[in-house]
Amino acid sequence: MTQPPSGLPPWERPPRQPPTGQPPSGQPWSGQGEPGGAPYGQSPYGQSPYGQSPYGQSPYGLPSGYGRPGRTSRRTVALLVAGGVLLLVVVVAVLVAVVDGGSRDRRPAPAATAEAAGLGNDPTLDRLAGSCRAGDMQACDDLYDRSAVDSAYEQYGDTCAGRQPEGTGTYCTEVFTDAD
Repeated sequence: MTQPPSGLPPWERPPRQPPTGQPPSGQPWSGQGEPGGAPYGQSPYGQSPYGQSPYGQSPYGLPSGYGRPGRTSRRTVALLVAGGVLLLVVVVAVLVAVVDGGSRDRRPAPAATAEAAGLGNDPTLDRLAGSCRAGDMQACDDLYDRSAVDSAYEQYGDTCAGRQPEGTGTYCTEVFTDAD
């Protein structure tokens, strides 16, 4: 295989021929890399101007810290364990807050200010309205959810029997605990 003249640009050079297993004439083949060329992992230009890496060479021509596993220091392991424990604490805190539902922010339901009479003629919704007035906040939310849109029942459930303004978008159980 002949080398192209050095003055030709790459697009004008003849294509390279794949190695045939035979070394080019007059050049011994080492069995690594290209025939007559430097073996893999060694620079064809000689030693690096920066000197040899203090970590040696990997079989792939990279410093030994790259491409293959090395030893992990105790400090790294300790930091990973501490990070895992911290992550676990955060996850548990979030789960407790979600499951708790923010009950610490709720306050006891004050006395109802609206009467449950005259809202409509549905006996099931009338029972829910009565329970809501008595201080059962889940009954207020159920009344709001089960009643017709823009009905007196819906307004009564939305205000928690007059305990909060209409249209807050907040369920009674999120604001108040049941009255005793």
